[in-house]
Amino acid sequence: MVDLTHVPTENGTILEWATQSPATGDHWDKVDADDAAFIETNVAAYKLDLFKTNTAIMGGSISNVRVSWKAHAYGGSALGKTSVRTHDTVYYGTPTSFATTGWVASSYYTDWAINPYTNAQWTWSEIYEMEFGLAANRAMPNAGNSIKCYYITRIVTYTDDLGTGGNIPVGDFGFF
Repeated sequence: MVDLTHVPTENGTILEWATQSPATGDHWDKVDADDAAFIETNVAAYKLDLFKTNTAIMGGSISNVRVSWKAHAYGGSALGKTSVRTHDTVYYGTPTSFATTGWVASSYYTDWAINPYTNAQWTWSEIYEMEFGLAANRAMPNAGNSIKCYYITRIVTYTDDLGTGGNIPVGDFGFF
């Protein structure tokens, strides 16, 4: 099995988180690794941000799609749930209460072994079209209480029928 890890490379169809830091650029470039950049919400309702990524269509059978996120929360109750959008429908993972003591970083994930729309194994075209993200709910919004998300990733686990080891071959192969 090979894991193909993707970070966002563009915004998806839904962007509900109100704040990003720094204020310039797009939401997708705030959730690709370090906590110096982030998206933020501070409301008592779930807010969803979805993202897309450049995905090579590989060979092999897909056995799992994992969406994971890392975030900080401060004060009061906070809930987060991963999400995928496939076939124009958004599906959510189980809501997770996460650490709210100081700015403690929390990491969570949801595994989707099958496509929730088709109830069948994922296809590479569905992976290519998929959006993934995080919905979060600040149950007790107050000044200074917020959720800051700084990392979202999607990991596709598949059998390596092409023998690439997850590496995408490039170059002139003399086919033309």
